[in-house]
Amino acid sequence: MSVALGARCWVVRTDRSALDPLIVPELRRGVLRQGWGYAQTQDLRRIRDRILDGHPLDWDERAAWARNRRLMPDEHDAISPGDLIVLPNVPQIGTWTIARAGQRYDFEIAATNDHGHQRDVEVLREGVDPGVTDAPAALRRTMRCQRAMWNVDHLCADVSQLINDGSERRSPEDRLVDALAAGELAAWEVIERQFGGAEFEQPVGLLLRQLYDVVEHRAGPDEQGADFICRSIDAFGLQSLVAVQVKMWQGVADNHEPLGQIARAARRWRLTGGLIITSASTTSAEFDCAAAALSTDLGIPVRVVCRQELVRLLLSHTSHAAPTALK
Repeated sequence: MSVALGARCWVVRTDRSALDPLIVPELRRGVLRQGWGYAQTQDLRRIRDRILDGHPLDWDERAAWARNRRLMPDEHDAISPGDLIVLPNVPQIGTWTIARAGQRYDFEIAATNDHGHQRDVEVLREGVDPGVTDAPAALRRTMRCQRAMWNVDHLCADVSQLINDGSERRSPEDRLVDALAAGELAAWEVIERQFGGAEFEQPVGLLLRQLYDVVEHRAGPDEQGADFICRSIDAFGLQSLVAVQVKMWQGVADNHEPLGQIARAARRWRLTGGLIITSASTTSAEFDCAAAALSTDLGIPVRVVCRQELVRLLLSHTSHAAPTALK
């Protein structure tokens, strides 16, 4: 089985109580069903429209958005077409199913009076027993997480290997995916070793200078909520003004401090956007919900870039930059 070049990997924890009557039969016909979808108001497309229009969300809408936002393929840092999805405890407790994400999200409440969120998928392998297959310890450990879904890009090669399970020769494309993933991991290890603590702002600043016309470094006592202020003017003469917060974090981003700092920066400047760049591997559902609420309150997009995306941006935009630009 060939995995698309650049495909990402995710773990999605679905409802074990509805395996036999709903989850497994739906998967076999190409539909991944997720809970916290028991009311028409929880349709993620509707919730996103409300956020963009500046309307407040009720508790049910916030919960559905925080848990399931990444099911929408056109959301940032979401499950994209071609990405791999590992479903723990499917089709039976203790086994895994591996699927490939399709193109579409839809919403229709099931006969269970829940599980309205639908993402089309293609099942690639069913009934993987992690106790007897060559599943690495890191992949088994991540299944202890109790979140609804989370990213495991760093284990993508291992997931791909489980699909093949040694039964067929791996294609050059598969081997290239592994090589690129290893290269990204190696790049991050060097960045982490050489730019610890506040020095992490140096490579981030270099990246920003490749993407914006003017970048002002403001970190320090007078930062007023922004480590960087970035300005650009497009071909129509329209200006963008983005406040950036940089956080050298590990694990899951769950500290709301940078959101408050972006709000402070918005009181100082007429921002067109807020950007949080972090070395954390992913964000918590609560952080995502708070970021969406801040975006609504400020009336501007608030974007979060985590480690995997940051490394790819650095590799794409800074490989040609002069080393002195880091100073």
